[in-house]
Amino acid sequence: MKKLTKQQQEQQEQVRLALIESNEPLLFDIKAAIETGIESKKKIEALNKKNAEVVEAQKKLCLADFNKIQDFLGEYKDLVQMYGSGVDESGGHFGYTIGKEFSSEKAIFISYYFLRDWWDDSDNFETINGKRYPIYYAESLEAWSDVIGETETYDSIETMFGDYNYDILISKLLTEYIINKP
Repeated sequence: MKKLTKQQQEQQEQVRLALIESNEPLLFDIKAAIETGIESKKKIEALNKKNAEVVEAQKKLCLADFNKIQDFLGEYKDLVQMYGSGVDESGGHFGYTIGKEFSSEKAIFISYYFLRDWWDDSDNFETINGKRYPIYYAESLEAWSDVIGETETYDSIETMFGDYNYDILISKLLTEYIINKP
Protein backbone atom coordinates (compact mmCIF):
# COMPACT_ATOMS: atom_id res chain seq x y z
CA MET A 1 0.00 0.00 0.00
CA LYS A 2 1.33 3.35 -1.03
CA LYS A 3 1.89 6.01 1.63
CA LEU A 4 0.02 9.28 1.10
CA THR A 5 1.91 12.51 0.83
CA LYS A 6 1.25 15.30 3.30
CA GLN A 7 -0.78 17.19 0.70
CA GLN A 8 -2.86 14.08 -0.09
CA GLN A 9 -3.50 13.52 3.63
CA GLU A 10 -4.67 17.13 4.00
CA GLN A 11 -6.94 16.81 0.98
CA GLN A 12 -8.36 13.54 2.29
CA GLU A 13 -9.02 15.19 5.67
CA GLN A 14 -10.77 18.13 3.96
CA VAL A 15 -12.97 15.68 1.99
CA ARG A 16 -13.75 13.74 5.17
CA LEU A 17 -14.70 16.95 7.03
CA ALA A 18 -16.81 18.12 4.07
CA LEU A 19 -18.65 14.78 4.05
CA ILE A 20 -19.29 15.01 7.79
CA GLU A 21 -20.58 18.58 7.45
CA SER A 22 -22.80 17.77 4.49
CA ASN A 23 -24.20 14.68 6.24
CA GLU A 24 -24.44 16.26 9.69
CA PRO A 25 -28.27 16.50 9.60
CA LEU A 26 -28.46 12.82 8.67
CA LEU A 27 -26.06 11.83 11.43
CA PHE A 28 -27.97 14.00 13.89
CA ASP A 29 -31.27 12.38 12.81
CA ILE A 30 -29.84 8.91 13.35
CA LYS A 31 -28.76 9.89 16.85
CA ALA A 32 -32.17 11.45 17.59
CA ALA A 33 -33.94 8.39 16.16
CA ILE A 34 -31.91 6.09 18.37
CA GLU A 35 -32.67 8.21 21.44
CA THR A 36 -36.37 8.38 20.51
CA GLY A 37 -36.44 4.61 19.96
CA ILE A 38 -34.84 3.92 23.33
CA GLU A 39 -37.22 6.32 25.09
CA SER A 40 -40.24 4.83 23.29
CA LYS A 41 -39.14 1.32 24.21
CA LYS A 42 -38.89 2.32 27.88
CA LYS A 43 -42.40 3.83 27.79
CA ILE A 44 -43.85 0.75 26.07
CA GLU A 45 -42.16 -1.58 28.56
CA ALA A 46 -43.51 0.49 31.48
CA LEU A 47 -47.03 0.46 30.01
CA ASN A 48 -46.82 -3.29 29.32
CA LYS A 49 -45.70 -3.88 32.91
CA LYS A 50 -48.56 -1.79 34.28
CA ASN A 51 -51.06 -3.55 31.98
CA ALA A 52 -49.71 -6.97 32.98
CA GLU A 53 -50.24 -6.07 36.66
CA VAL A 54 -53.86 -5.13 35.93
CA VAL A 55 -54.42 -8.39 34.01
CA GLU A 56 -52.89 -10.42 36.83
CA ALA A 57 -55.01 -8.64 39.46
CA GLN A 58 -58.22 -9.30 37.48
CA LYS A 59 -57.22 -12.94 36.95
CA LYS A 60 -56.56 -13.41 40.67
CA LEU A 61 -59.85 -11.75 41.61
CA CYS A 62 -61.79 -13.86 39.11
CA LEU A 63 -60.21 -17.10 40.29
CA ALA A 64 -60.62 -16.17 43.96
CA ASP A 65 -64.34 -15.42 43.50
CA PHE A 66 -64.80 -18.55 41.38
CA ASN A 67 -63.19 -20.64 44.12
CA LYS A 68 -65.31 -18.94 46.83
CA ILE A 69 -68.48 -19.89 45.00
CA GLN A 70 -67.30 -23.44 44.36
CA ASP A 71 -66.31 -23.83 48.01
CA PHE A 72 -69.70 -22.51 49.09
CA LEU A 73 -71.55 -24.89 46.77
CA GLY A 74 -69.53 -27.90 47.92
CA GLU A 75 -70.78 -31.02 46.15
CA TYR A 76 -72.82 -28.83 43.77
CA LYS A 77 -69.80 -26.87 42.59
CA ASP A 78 -70.34 -28.09 39.01
CA LEU A 79 -73.04 -25.43 38.80
CA VAL A 80 -70.20 -22.91 38.32
CA GLN A 81 -67.93 -23.20 35.26
CA MET A 82 -65.14 -21.05 33.87
CA TYR A 83 -65.94 -19.94 30.34
CA GLY A 84 -63.44 -20.43 27.63
CA SER A 85 -60.29 -21.55 29.27
CA GLY A 86 -61.22 -19.18 32.09
CA VAL A 87 -57.81 -17.61 32.24
CA ASP A 88 -57.55 -16.57 28.59
CA GLU A 89 -56.82 -12.85 28.47
CA SER A 90 -57.21 -12.45 24.70
CA GLY A 91 -60.85 -11.38 25.06
CA GLY A 92 -60.01 -8.57 27.46
CA HIS A 93 -61.64 -10.27 30.44
CA PHE A 94 -61.86 -13.35 32.60
CA GLY A 95 -65.06 -14.95 33.77
CA TYR A 96 -67.32 -17.84 34.66
CA THR A 97 -70.94 -18.86 34.48
CA ILE A 98 -73.40 -20.05 37.06
CA GLY A 99 -75.89 -22.58 35.76
CA LYS A 100 -75.05 -22.42 32.05
CA GLU A 101 -74.40 -26.16 31.71
CA PHE A 102 -77.68 -26.87 33.46
CA SER A 103 -80.07 -24.09 32.42
CA SER A 104 -78.85 -21.84 29.65
CA GLU A 105 -81.88 -19.52 29.78
CA LYS A 106 -81.29 -18.77 33.49
CA ALA A 107 -77.48 -18.79 33.33
CA ILE A 108 -75.55 -15.98 34.97
CA PHE A 109 -72.41 -14.75 33.24
CA ILE A 110 -69.84 -13.04 35.44
CA SER A 111 -66.96 -11.12 33.85
CA TYR A 112 -63.88 -9.26 35.11
CA TYR A 113 -62.89 -6.82 32.35
CA PHE A 114 -59.59 -5.04 31.84
CA LEU A 115 -59.87 -4.13 28.13
CA ARG A 116 -62.83 -3.25 25.90
CA ASP A 117 -63.15 -3.20 22.10
CA TRP A 118 -65.06 0.07 22.18
CA TRP A 119 -62.16 1.76 23.95
CA ASP A 120 -60.81 2.62 20.49
CA ASP A 121 -63.06 5.68 20.67
CA SER A 122 -62.09 6.63 24.20
CA ASP A 123 -59.16 8.15 26.05
CA ASN A 124 -57.91 4.82 27.37
CA PHE A 125 -54.86 4.93 25.14
CA GLU A 126 -51.37 6.29 25.36
CA THR A 127 -49.67 7.49 22.20
CA ILE A 128 -46.04 6.47 22.05
CA ASN A 129 -43.99 7.48 19.02
CA GLY A 130 -47.16 8.05 16.99
CA LYS A 131 -48.79 4.71 17.80
CA ARG A 132 -51.71 4.21 20.21
CA TYR A 133 -51.38 1.60 22.96
CA PRO A 134 -54.31 0.61 25.22
CA ILE A 135 -54.17 1.39 28.92
CA TYR A 136 -55.77 -1.46 30.88
CA TYR A 137 -57.68 -0.88 34.06
CA ALA A 138 -59.55 -3.18 36.37
CA GLU A 139 -63.29 -2.77 36.14
CA SER A 140 -65.83 -3.89 38.69
CA LEU A 141 -67.26 -7.34 38.04
CA GLU A 142 -70.19 -7.51 35.67
CA ALA A 143 -73.09 -9.92 35.91
CA TRP A 144 -75.56 -10.69 33.14
CA SER A 145 -78.51 -13.02 32.81
CA ASP A 146 -81.27 -13.21 30.22
CA VAL A 147 -83.74 -13.53 33.08
CA ILE A 148 -82.69 -10.20 34.57
CA GLY A 149 -82.05 -8.64 31.18
CA GLU A 150 -79.48 -6.04 32.19
CA THR A 151 -75.77 -6.02 32.81
CA GLU A 152 -75.13 -5.04 36.40
CA THR A 153 -71.79 -4.03 37.91
CA TYR A 154 -70.74 -4.88 41.46
CA ASP A 155 -67.78 -4.09 43.68
CA SER A 156 -67.54 -7.69 44.87
CA ILE A 157 -69.09 -11.11 44.44
CA GLU A 158 -70.61 -10.74 47.91
CA THR A 159 -72.39 -7.57 46.79
CA MET A 160 -73.71 -9.39 43.73
CA PHE A 161 -75.03 -12.22 45.87
CA GLY A 162 -76.71 -9.58 48.05
CA ASP A 163 -78.64 -8.22 45.08
CA TYR A 164 -82.25 -9.40 45.41
CA ASN A 165 -82.63 -10.39 41.74
CA TYR A 166 -79.45 -12.41 41.62
CA ASP A 167 -80.09 -13.91 45.05
CA ILE A 168 -83.47 -15.24 43.87
CA LEU A 169 -82.05 -16.43 40.52
CA ILE A 170 -79.12 -18.25 42.16
CA SER A 171 -81.50 -19.87 44.67
CA LYS A 172 -83.71 -21.09 41.80
CA LEU A 173 -80.74 -22.38 39.83
CA LEU A 174 -79.32 -24.22 42.82
CA THR A 175 -82.70 -25.71 43.77
CA GLU A 176 -83.35 -26.94 40.22
CA TYR A 177 -79.82 -28.25 39.95
CA ILE A 178 -80.13 -30.23 43.18
CA ILE A 179 -83.52 -31.65 42.21
CA ASN A 180 -82.47 -32.61 38.66
CA LYS A 181 -78.87 -33.64 39.26
CA PRO A 182 -78.36 -37.24 38.11
